[in-house]
Amino acid sequence: MFFFGFWVPLFRGDWKWLIIMLLLDLIGIWTFGIVTGVADLIMSFLYNKLYIQDLISGGFKPNDEASANILKQKNIYFNGLAE
Repeated sequence: MFFFGFWVPLFRGDWKWLIIMLLLDLIGIWTFGIVTGVADLIMSFLYNKLYIQDLISGGFKPNDEASANILKQKNIYFNGLAE
C-alpha cells in the first residue's frame, strides 16, 4: 500500500477501498500530496487486516488450523474452518 497506493485494492478487486483511496488521492491534489502521503502511510499498516476482515465477513474461512491460529493471534475472528 505504501509504495503502490490505490493499485493494491484495484488488483485485488476490493472496490470499496479502491474508491476510498482514490478519493483520498483526489483530496491530496489540493494539499500538495500531504493527505495522500499520510493516507498511504496509515493504510500500509491497516489495509491487509481490513481486507482479510472483509473477506471473512463475505464468507471466506481459513483452510487449516495453522491459518486459523495465525488469524486468532492477529485478533481476527471467524466461524470455524472451511469444509
